[in-house]
Amino acid sequence: MDLLTAMGLLALASGPADPGAVPLWVEWSAPSGCLDPAALRDDVERLVGRPVVVDPGARDHVVGAIVRQGLRYRLELEVVLRGEVRRRELEADRCETLGHVAGLVVAVAVAPLATARATRLPTRADDPRAVVPVPAWPAAVPSPTAVAPSSATRSRSRADDRRADRRAAADARSPPPPPPPPRRIRHALTLGAAGGLGFSVLPGLAGGLFGSAAWHFGRGSLELYGGHLFGRTASVREDAGVRVQASGAGTRLCLAWEAGPVEVPVCVGALALAMAASGQGPGVDATTVRSLWVGAGPGVGLAWRATAHLGVRAAFDLHIATRRPGFHLVQGLDELPAFRSPPVSLALWIGPYLRFG
Repeated sequence: MDLLTAMGLLALASGPADPGAVPLWVEWSAPSGCLDPAALRDDVERLVGRPVVVDPGARDHVVGAIVRQGLRYRLELEVVLRGEVRRRELEADRCETLGHVAGLVVAVAVAPLATARATRLPTRADDPRAVVPVPAWPAAVPSPTAVAPSSATRSRSRADDRRADRRAAADARSPPPPPPPPRRIRHALTLGAAGGLGFSVLPGLAGGLFGSAAWHFGRGSLELYGGHLFGRTASVREDAGVRVQASGAGTRLCLAWEAGPVEVPVCVGALALAMAASGQGPGVDATTVRSLWVGAGPGVGLAWRATAHLGVRAAFDLHIATRRPGFHLVQGLDELPAFRSPPVSLALWIGPYLRFG
């Protein structure tokens, strides 16, 4: 048989009862090769320093069962002494460890002071009643105290144990579950249009229009955009000035934080503009000249997704100019400095976008 029952322990009770003996009614079951009822009683006697007499009529009783669960073992133990119920549910890698733990729990309930002294004081190696080593508690986790059991509850517990054994055997035969699939990175394409204002690229505050295409990969995105800044005039005198406009393209690399439909990207980017300037006024050379403006710097945005494919976003970019063109007027024999782009420019854009994916 694979279970050691209480009958084995009852058969050990023989001879006259010791006046100092502890009368207990014991029910115990465990897998074959684990701690048997006699060894359990020996553990309790060694720890409390008193004999244990198995008495089916005793008011105090112990009900314990060890079942296999996969590669581990589970102990369900209930000790009722003087009307007080102690219930423990423990797990460990070794069945024998749980058997000794059961003896320790029963001994603590019967005689806590004697058990404390027995587990604290060393004993001689040749003493046949040497104290059983206390197993490591981190291997077992106690459960909350339960209510006092009835015979029907014990019957249900034994049936549950048998079902748990069958489930553990089935689990041992079944292959381990496959590892979870790797997390996929979301990809999407957005196409957008925006209008806004640029400051310090052209003379004063200039309006413009831009279009963009961005590839999104998870929280990151890479965007290409291009557009035109409408012309602004820088006056040199009342009758002379230079009108400057610009067209170009740029790129942004962003990392975004999402909260529901709202997204906040933080970006770094670069922008190149072809600036065209022509003279304005009587006697001024009106020839158009061109020069390249280049800048790079950080940016931040805010996007709101109204539907799965449609949303609105705004972007604020700061560019530090790495190439700053300048223009001058030629009036007769005079060359008059007209405009040179500042070292830092700002831009604010807002507009709708379409998302695919």
